[in-house]
Amino acid sequence: MQSNITFPSKRLMLSLFVCSVLPILLMGRSFLQSDNIFSSLASIGFGIFFTLLCFVPFYSIKHRTRLDFSAFAKNISETGFLFVSAYYCMYFTVITVSFLIRFCDMFVSGVNPDADTRVIAFLILCICVYGASKGINPLSRVSIFVFAFLIIAFAVIFFGNIKSFEFAPNSTFLTPDFSNIRSNVADCLIFAFLPVIFGFNSTSTKNLSIKQPVITTLIIFGTLMLTLFFADFVIGAYSAQQPFSVQLLSKAAYFDDMKGFDSFYLAAVTACVFVFVTAVLISVSNCIVNTSSKRTLVFVSIIAFIMFVLFVCADSYNAVKELLLNNIFLTVLNFISALLIPIIYLFVYRRELYD
Repeated sequence: MQSNITFPSKRLMLSLFVCSVLPILLMGRSFLQSDNIFSSLASIGFGIFFTLLCFVPFYSIKHRTRLDFSAFAKNISETGFLFVSAYYCMYFTVITVSFLIRFCDMFVSGVNPDADTRVIAFLILCICVYGASKGINPLSRVSIFVFAFLIIAFAVIFFGNIKSFEFAPNSTFLTPDFSNIRSNVADCLIFAFLPVIFGFNSTSTKNLSIKQPVITTLIIFGTLMLTLFFADFVIGAYSAQQPFSVQLLSKAAYFDDMKGFDSFYLAAVTACVFVFVTAVLISVSNCIVNTSSKRTLVFVSIIAFIMFVLFVCADSYNAVKELLLNNIFLTVLNFISALLIPIIYLFVYRRELYD
């Protein structure tokens, strides 16, 4: 599955940005539990810092060895790699099902209440297994077109509402208040899954520079801040109580007598979920490097089936669903996956980096 042809690392960064748009579109205003500006800015700032910090170990491995994390770990110790790859397969499964749940809930609540979420999830996984068979290079090319469409979609959703701004902050809007800082920070740290995807797909890239993940991260959180701004001042306080505030924002979009721009939102979030799930499955395929493409395809299909089974369990049992949607739980997984494990490898096997 892994393409032997190298491609510009900027395209991989573009794919990561497309993946990052998925949680923004799905969660929107619910990213932050408080509408206090100081709490929001502090949480977003910490999210930027943590996401950049998570890029450091994976970037160091790529810079020193020209390998991604999976290939580096297997070269060091095949036994250790077996346990590490098993953990990351679990991690990718959980994070994928978490976003599939949010997407299917959005689809049902905003598009078709009679839709079967299990059928939606199954079709997405089947299509993405095929996409994963093509590798990260073709996916990065697709991301160029998705990125161009996202620019159009965001422009329509945001600036179609410019006439309906209602700046009516409450009494605590500008008063320092950090009572919800823990939950706010946990929300913003969800983006730490991006360095993990980067860490498992960076081998085939070239011309990688440290400024690329920095610029990508800043653009991601800039997009998040724009989304929060428009949600607050177009939809108002009502948006904080809605699970899919960007969807409401798209429904309110209009240019004079032209309406119906909510279809841009649906198309954008659907394109992002396909890119995200495909990127995750390609990362999973790299957990068994140096094997035949047929065997890798079988392995990825098995992981996709496990994802579907976990989705069905979440759909049937609220306790499972609540756990998979718990941002603090996802943050802990992100911390272990994006920071703890690669740092341990860097510390224990630091000599191999300089050989």
